[in-house]
Amino acid sequence: ASQPMEFHDWDSDSLLDFLFCCYTEDHPLDNKAVRHCYARIAPVFEGLPREDSNHLFQNIAELCIAYEQAAFIEGLRIGVALERELNSN
Repeated sequence: ASQPMEFHDWDSDSLLDFLFCCYTEDHPLDNKAVRHCYARIAPVFEGLPREDSNHLFQNIAELCIAYEQAAFIEGLRIGVALERELNSN
């Protein structure tokens, strides 16, 4: 606590956020499954004015990243809880 970590080169405010950034370095968020889902909704984007399309895409991308980050962090928490449970017996 007396020497807080600073994450100057990462867009993170906590160690969990930093771990997520490290994870995404080796596990890109843009993969085959994501591209397949995008292809299914591409016609919606094409039917919108460019500004609306860009705004919608940005919001969807941010939503997806937020869900993936939340799932990643929850997975770490579950792993820690499992480790504690296994070692308490």
